[in-house]
Formats: sequence, C-alpha cells, structure tokens
Amino acid sequence: MAVKINTRAAKDISMDGDDDVIREKGLEHVTVEDLVTEVTPKGRALVPDSVKKELLQRIRAFLAQHATL
Repeated sequence: MAVKINTRAAKDISMDGDDDVIREKGLEHVTVEDLVTEVTPKGRALVPDSVKKELLQRIRAFLAQHATL
C-alpha cells in the first residue's frame, strides 16, 4: 500500500504547508494542531480514491477476522 502513495509529493505538500503556517503565525506561536490542520486536507487529497477503498477493505477484513463479538 505504501508504494501506491507518492510519499515524495506528500512530503513536498506538507513542507510547503508548514512553511506557510509558520510564516503567518511565527515560530513561537505555531502549534502542532495548527500544522496538522493545514497539512491534513492536502495530504488526504494526494491519496487516490482507489487506495482509500483498498485500505478500507483491508481494515474491514482485519476487523472481521479479529472480532470477538
């Protein structure tokens, strides 16, 4: 799965977003939450829908195998 996600592009987007938030708020005033809020939507947009669907299927299969209900 990890190979399907372009990690380089994700890293580039996250670094660009981090720089913008840090410049706007200042290094002393930026929080981790500020960075996560800025970068998360960009990162999610980079993941193709097919990968999201496959991951969801794998999670469901795992839960079905390990369910103790």
